[in-house]
Amino acid sequence: MLSASQETGEPVRTLPQRGDVLVGKYRVDRVIGDGGMCIVYAAEHLQLEDWVAIKVLRTEWVDRPEVVERFLREGKTATRIRSEHVVRTFDVGTLDDGTPCLVMEYLVGSDLDALLTANGPLPVPAAVDYLLQAGEAIGEAHQLGIVHRDLKPANLFLTHRADGSPWIKVLDFGISKLAPRALALTGRDLALTGTHSIMGSPRYMSPEQMRSSMEVDHRADIWALGVILHELIAGQPPFDGETMPEICANILQSPAPPLTTLCPDVLPDMEAVVLRCLEKDPAKRFQNLGELAAALREFGTPAGRASAHRIMGIFQSGATMYGRTSGQMPESGPAWGSTDPTWRPGPRKRRSLVRTVGIALGSTAIVACGAITAMFALRHATPTSTSAAPAPSPVLSWEAQVAPSAPPTLTSAPTPSASIEPPPAASETASAASASASASASADAKKSKHGSAKARGAAAPTGASVPSSDSLQTPPRGSATAAPTSSESLFEERK
Repeated sequence: MLSASQETGEPVRTLPQRGDVLVGKYRVDRVIGDGGMCIVYAAEHLQLEDWVAIKVLRTEWVDRPEVVERFLREGKTATRIRSEHVVRTFDVGTLDDGTPCLVMEYLVGSDLDALLTANGPLPVPAAVDYLLQAGEAIGEAHQLGIVHRDLKPANLFLTHRADGSPWIKVLDFGISKLAPRALALTGRDLALTGTHSIMGSPRYMSPEQMRSSMEVDHRADIWALGVILHELIAGQPPFDGETMPEICANILQSPAPPLTTLCPDVLPDMEAVVLRCLEKDPAKRFQNLGELAAALREFGTPAGRASAHRIMGIFQSGATMYGRTSGQMPESGPAWGSTDPTWRPGPRKRRSLVRTVGIALGSTAIVACGAITAMFALRHATPTSTSAAPAPSPVLSWEAQVAPSAPPTLTSAPTPSASIEPPPAASETASAASASASASASADAKKSKHGSAKARGAAAPTGASVPSSDSLQTPPRGSATAAPTSSESLFEERK
């Protein structure tokens, strides 16, 4: 905030006071955190009537560009980590005098440093659970190429979920180191972290971090987590001293004290995990948080084991999240848009791919079998009639047998009307045949007989109605008035 100097009358920067409205919409209520570089206020959103935490850079640091850059980096870094165990950053703004500020999630609870001061050491299962919850956030940060570099109990905040279960939130990524592979900020990183500068809290810094803050990698965070775990169980850090040089000398030269000397009831396996985190040679420590989580999972509660499995899943997937840089959307494909040519899908991704292909092939086979079965059934299906059809005539000629049949009808043959005259008697037909004496008449009669046979062979199919014809001298098929041909008539026709 700006106010006029009483001596010179020039405007000077002042810290916000209770009742001040920041960024045009947040009304300050009280101070909830005070550090060497920042002050944190509880404020109320005027429109939403919800509480937020506003972190403001102290006035004496505002004129130092590298400090301002590091302060703003905290907000950018936190938004890239999607874990629920990272405090959310909602907005980045500036006050009226140009002082930068971060609008963050408002948390109810206390940090682990205050908890240790108030209650003393924690039971081993609780300490392991808290560390593994923090490890979920740190593990994701490491996969993004982010090294926190300032892990300590004061930056692990204990709050509670709606069901009352404890929930750890990781705070303060202000001095986090961004790996060159993750962000093309090599020059800016060198400017923000000089070779001889000491960044972090001395009691939780690894030996290599004390020598050069610029050269550290994710194993420096594993060291810090080992120090935190030791302190949560024993009530004091493994390396301490009256002055900062003494603390640094102990970290660089003295071996890590066994945990069982302070807590005799701690299992040797638990002590071995802490001692491995505190190896002075980074190559002898756990090489990633997945290994540390696998070693700790048996010492926590079921909730802690679930956190351990989630951490292990991050590193067992074989994917890296490098490439999710500021201002870039994650690309589709492997490893959040990784450009690493050596990337290969991990075991879980391979199993998922095989399962997906198997399901697709199985579904295709089922559909194909169903289609083939349906086609076979349609091809071999026999049409049925709902009414009884008369038997086919036994005197069909060869032409009639091979001729295509008309489609069957579902109606029975109509009964001939009583007005239809009966066909001529068989005796009259025989007399007419014998009266023809000439050769030409006999030939005509034979042609007529052959034509009648063909006509009878080409009769309508079953169920069809055929009208009476005097030229054929046969009754309609299915007629109730048709009389059988006598043997005498057949004899005359054969003559």
